[in-house]
Amino acid sequence: MGRIKHIKTVSASLKAVNEILVKEKPVIGVKCLGCNVGEHGGEITLVAVSCWDGQVYVYDLRTCKAIMFDGGLLRLFQSAELLKVFHDCAPDSATLTKQFSLKLRNFFDTRVAYSIVMERSGLSPRLVSFIKLCEVYKQPLHQPSYDFQRLLIEDPNVWARRPCTGDMLSVAASYVKPLVPTLFTELDVMLPPDTDEWFLHQCEETRNSMLRPGSLKSGQKIKCSKDHTSGVKNLFGTHFCICPSCVSNMGTSQTYRETCVESD
Repeated sequence: MGRIKHIKTVSASLKAVNEILVKEKPVIGVKCLGCNVGEHGGEITLVAVSCWDGQVYVYDLRTCKAIMFDGGLLRLFQSAELLKVFHDCAPDSATLTKQFSLKLRNFFDTRVAYSIVMERSGLSPRLVSFIKLCEVYKQPLHQPSYDFQRLLIEDPNVWARRPCTGDMLSVAASYVKPLVPTLFTELDVMLPPDTDEWFLHQCEETRNSMLRPGSLKSGQKIKCSKDHTSGVKNLFGTHFCICPSCVSNMGTSQTYRETCVESD
């Protein structure tokens, strides 16, 4: 699995954050783990970060909540120079915002990237799981012990257990090791330059997708952040967007000023 540093104190966190920010390649893989991440009342208890050189840091927010602010971990999430690679950033982003009032900046979503690559290849866009994507690109995942596999199934609060076991750290690391450099480099090179605007739009829609419903009034529709009458279409010239306001109209060619509107 490679090198894993378990970060449990503010001083260790400050040192680790500084190490990451001065690395030659400003790209990291990120995964937030915890209790019901992405859901109402969810809590992040571990943040796993992988670096280009193979180093993995696991920040233990359950043991020391001050790591996020006093330990400087938020600098990684909000850095405009450091690219954060996620697979489906929606649940992590939602809980980071609700738990820490933190907004992601400068990130790359491998699930969105793979969907666009499939679309460009003439196939139906698909939102694949992390495990499936690792299978496609032949990235091995850590196989935990039988007892820990049972815990993952039976205990929804397994990532809040302390002390962290070797299995916990290894599984957390396995969620981020494939992201950087392999999945990022494979997908980044397959995204043609003419899809850049579309990719950024879809990443932003994904980031916001689990935040919007709770902020709406009863019966209020969600407004897509993109003005689809401006000519931004999918790669086949038809409207395709996975934001909640557009998903029911997926694949049609008309414009959507009528459907992408906010109503009181």
